Amino acid sequence: MKILCVYPFSDFSTTDLEENTDLNQKTLLYIKPDTSLLSKGQSFYYPEYSNDIHVRICLTAKICKIGKFIAPSFASKYYNKLTIGIDFWAKDLQKDLSKKGLPWQPAIGFDASMQVMSWKNKDDFYTFFRKQENANSDGENITYRINEKEIKIKNIEYAQEKLHEAIAVASKQCSLKIGDIISIDLSLNNRSESCQIQDILHVQLDLNNSLHLKIK
Repeated sequence: MKILCVYPFSDFSTTDLEENTDLNQKTLLYIKPDTSLLSKGQSFYYPEYSNDIHVRICLTAKICKIGKFIAPSFASKYYNKLTIGIDFWAKDLQKDLSKKGLPWQPAIGFDASMQVMSWKNKDDFYTFFRKQENANSDGENITYRINEKEIKIKNIEYAQEKLHEAIAVASKQCSLKIGDIISIDLSLNNRSESCQIQDILHVQLDLNNSLHLKIK
């Protein structure tokens, strides 16, 4: 099993690159190993080699069918479960490795660098959140906070479209296998957020499904 993360390139680039509109439209694919999954109920421990851990909220899909070169219009046939994920990465280490022309894996694929909530059937997931959006004039249906700061997230219809595009991008570069996980950024501004020791991440899906994650 592998975790395929498809995120905006600009979040990983230097300040000069972030000002380039063309580059801002590009996506970046990287792969995290299964050892990156943080066990449920555990806290996230700040790595000793980083002073700038960033975190992003993700829409996360579980692949149910082997595929390669999948068109976005057929992507829905290749996953059957969805949930919300929290992805950690060491931004300071990534920048240092990038300047040296070295692989980023130590910065993005370290142990316990991703937490996923309980999986839901994809149809139930989409149906639930569409009902929530219809009841909310702002179109928001997930509460995501770092301490008391609330992070705005994408509309679920738009996120579904981006997920299907991500599956197409990922399947061009490597075969998708049953059990693989695909993750896309769910924040409205496509940006990760800095987190520090003693911070608390909170995600609320509904009364019976929430995540309360401490940074230690």
